[in-house]
Amino acid sequence: MTAIYVLKKGAKASRKGRRVIVEHNNAEIQSVPINYVHSIVLGEGTHISTPLMELMLEEDIPIYFIDFFGKVKGQVYNDNTSWFRSKCQMERFMEHDSQIGLIQWVLGEKLNNQYNLLKYYARYKQDLEIGQYASDIRRIRKELNEIDDVEIFRGMEGMASKKYFGAFELILDTEVWGWKGRSRRPALDPANALLNYAYAFLEREVRTAIVGAGLDPRFGFFHSNNGRKDSLVFDLMELFRQNVIDRLVLSTINHNRINPNEFENDENMGWRVGADLKRTWINIYEDYMNRQYQEYEGGTPREWIRKKIMEFAKIIFKGAVDVA
Repeated sequence: MTAIYVLKKGAKASRKGRRVIVEHNNAEIQSVPINYVHSIVLGEGTHISTPLMELMLEEDIPIYFIDFFGKVKGQVYNDNTSWFRSKCQMERFMEHDSQIGLIQWVLGEKLNNQYNLLKYYARYKQDLEIGQYASDIRRIRKELNEIDDVEIFRGMEGMASKKYFGAFELILDTEVWGWKGRSRRPALDPANALLNYAYAFLEREVRTAIVGAGLDPRFGFFHSNNGRKDSLVFDLMELFRQNVIDRLVLSTINHNRINPNEFENDENMGWRVGADLKRTWINIYEDYMNRQYQEYEGGTPREWIRKKIMEFAKIIFKGAVDVA
């Protein structure tokens, strides 16, 4: 299954029988059978035909509209979430013991993934300092089961992330990539710009899997339910950041598959992925997400994400009388 990216201004996605056709300047640049399509991603200034939108809805395939940075501005998909499911989900997330258990599980997985990735690079680079960062994260991980306060969990997550990204200075060639610590908006160096852009891809993967599992993306258990973002998407992204996105980003940089000259720097917006690099990254990302790896239980990363979120949904709805 592949995502189709329509990013060039003026490009159009349309339907021809049961195929998705992408055209630009009246020339066909892509043709994919509908049963191989995972999603369609539309950039600013692009178009999609009504017949194709109807087909996507029939096939339960999401359409995403994104901004320059890859962030979702809106989406079109069949909502498989019933009122009963949303109510069941909210009750599970609002019940204190259930909420605490879910947070401990998600943070535990995240910190385990941080630890494992740093341990890999400590061995690969034979760097004891990276190993020390990993050990610090493991100590924080051991304290999770003793906590039952959401704000304390958030503080512990912040401490672990500081240790984790502190090790990137030893993993990356800082003279080339200028890494000075984790930065989001604006990104202060090209490596952070790529991380930010790549996390937007993960957001869409997780969002698609959540909707497919019949969960309501609006209601989460850790990130704030304040209506400004779909909280469950960001809760469950924590399960996959390190062992899918960070792993791929670091490998891409360290194997010189891209270079800092392919990024753009704006005084107000900071570093960002250049137009040509976007296509390079899409090719790297889609190739990775559609390959089978032993680390993902013998499947592809995309299949693995969907499987894990489907398992999560079964836990949330377990014991419910009606989840249709």
